Amino acid sequence: MTTFILTCNPANWEWQDLKATLARARVGDDIVERWSSGNTKRIPVGSRVFLLKQGEDPRGLKASGWTTAEVEELPHWDTVRSRRGGLANYVDFAVDTLLDPYSDELLDPRHFPPGPVRDAYWTPPASGTS
Repeated sequence: MTTFILTCNPANWEWQDLKATLARARVGDDIVERWSSGNTKRIPVGSRVFLLKQGEDPRGLKASGWTTAEVEELPHWDTVRSRRGGLANYVDFAVDTLLDPYSDELLDPRHFPPGPVRDAYWTPPASGTS
């Protein structure tokens, strides 16, 4: 199974409805999120994805799920770039775990037990790293 790391950095983009999404997840609602896949244009449907919070601490994994659609190109998430006609790649994923980076302890890959998961590349410059 191919696994991909999607990234988020609150210094660049803040998840505006995170609290509402967390509340929905906690009562068992099905959550599907659309996230930038960086330069990656091919992520097979059914791929495992992890959403990695970067930037200032706390850093770590804050969500995981499974892709539900092919990558598609849409207006850029950065409003300035979008106004200039910029596009970005996005993938939809069904969330199976969602943590609040301000109240939950994120899973920090730097503290995983020795092995292939900890040895993976956990400091990607952008979303879509496999």
